[in-house]
Amino acid sequence: MKTKIYIFIKAFTLLVLSFQVLAWTDTRNFNFGNDGDTAYDANAGFNDLAGASKIVKRGNGTPTLEGFSAAEINIRQGETGYGSWGGSMFFPEYIHRGEELWLQFYVYIPEDYVINTATGYLSLLRLRNIIASPDKTKKATGFLDIMFQNQDSTRGTFAVLKQGESSVKRIGNSASQPIPRDQWVKLELYVHADSVPQSKGGQGIVRLWMDDELVGEVSDIVTLGMANLNTKEQYEDGYFTRVMFFSYWFGGAPKTQKLYMDHVFMTNDANVPEYRDAQGHLFLGKRLARPVMVAVQAD
Repeated sequence: MKTKIYIFIKAFTLLVLSFQVLAWTDTRNFNFGNDGDTAYDANAGFNDLAGASKIVKRGNGTPTLEGFSAAEINIRQGETGYGSWGGSMFFPEYIHRGEELWLQFYVYIPEDYVINTATGYLSLLRLRNIIASPDKTKKATGFLDIMFQNQDSTRGTFAVLKQGESSVKRIGNSASQPIPRDQWVKLELYVHADSVPQSKGGQGIVRLWMDDELVGEVSDIVTLGMANLNTKEQYEDGYFTRVMFFSYWFGGAPKTQKLYMDHVFMTNDANVPEYRDAQGHLFLGKRLARPVMVAVQAD
């Protein structure tokens, strides 16, 4: 009898530990390499899918934020850019259902950069969603997409889509909340991972801030998929493995162009955010002071 009780307690303990949240915080500042190097670095840059993203150094006519370099995000006319436009960063630990993600980064978009696409949406961030069960082969399901919307007075500033599980949800208003150009802009994303939206009694919600002001939130969306989208079969576990920046231009880029990004800060640890926005939401806020390095305009 004692043996059976011991085995049960051991199994229960292992089960509890397997669902224990492992807190982590990660910063990628692109302060490495030489001017023109591909922006691959497991500690300070992209992990993969960054074939056309280059390190640019302070003082050579390109914008930098903190430190001595930033990432130049390039795309050529007509290309979709998958594997080369932007890049991917792996999370130190997977983000499972019930867990949270805060992600902050800076972007510099030149005045003449064309965001508009034929679909009305342009990829900004994508969270890769994997599903798994003990008796099934793990597989990818639909991305959680954070997108730019075409910047005109009839659309939102951004949009959210859970591929295969939601319609497109607007965030903000591009007329009253336009994305500033020719300057560094701080963007922050918050996601509570759940297969049930907050509006239906779950925890699923997405919030987006721009320069520490809440652009909007979406609470009626599945944020983390738990099902095979083809068969509708439910899996026991779902999790995010990475974030992809930019990554895919729907319909191909209208011209060859570049933007810049710097200082990615991300965490799943609710003890890290120190600030609350005007609505009382916990967020990273002023993790990095406003840029003190002024962008030098290229000829």
